[in-house]
Amino acid sequence: MAGLAHIKTAIAAALSLSVIGAAPARAQSDQLRLHLGYDGRLYLKVLDLEVDQTLDGKSFQSSVHLKTSGILSLLHKINVHAESQGRIERDTAVPKSFTYMNADGRKNRRVTATWTGGDVAIQSQPQFPSLGDPPASREQKLEAADPLTILTRVTMAPSGERPCEGVHHFFDGKQRYDVAFSYRGTVQPDARERLLGITDAVHCNLAFHEVAGFKKKPPEQRTQGLKRDVTVTLGRLGVQGPWVVSSLRADTVLGAAHIDLVNAQVTGPVAVLARNAAHAESLARR
Repeated sequence: MAGLAHIKTAIAAALSLSVIGAAPARAQSDQLRLHLGYDGRLYLKVLDLEVDQTLDGKSFQSSVHLKTSGILSLLHKINVHAESQGRIERDTAVPKSFTYMNADGRKNRRVTATWTGGDVAIQSQPQFPSLGDPPASREQKLEAADPLTILTRVTMAPSGERPCEGVHHFFDGKQRYDVAFSYRGTVQPDARERLLGITDAVHCNLAFHEVAGFKKKPPEQRTQGLKRDVTVTLGRLGVQGPWVVSSLRADTVLGAAHIDLVNAQVTGPVAVLARNAAHAESLARR
């Protein structure tokens, strides 16, 4: 079952990139609310992912729910909830707290990371048997943010900037890792994307690199076993609407893992609703 770790890496990439780039929320007086639904496939559907985000000019809240379905749930159950909240300072998202809860029935755990200004306090029930070799240092934690706060930072990228570029530093309460985004160019939205209201699309690559909080291994093996960079397609919902992850492709030892957007709802300053999500879902499964 070693390949399941590689699937989790692709999932982590999706959690880190569930909403990418948007018209700046700070320029609006109302809250922007976004709900996204994804299907994950390994030949057959094996994964459901839901993302919710609310942000305004002062604060943000984000949450995700991830669970396996179909044959993969028989082999390895995944049931994860994560949520984050923080404040907006000088046009950037600042983390306050991040909590994720694993309820797969085997390694149930609740972890909360709280940014205090001078440190990052961690609470875990039950406690981790090991914090990694090496564990994340205080400096490594402070230079990073949780995945959903980074999601919000990129969401607030000023209009006109490329929606995926640069290296982002992540800390999830135990593991400290980097994800490098590489912009690959624009593409035309496909039929599924057009049905969801996507008007523009771009291709990006994701390179994952372990930093601390993992099992000790040589540098060349710190990519969670992915054969190559993850490929992501980002789409803009409506004219001047938010950029979202439309699809994600990862090459794993179990085969090609696909995660596709099948439902999208936006309310607030830019109201864009998916008019035919059921049909879009059927297209994604072909």
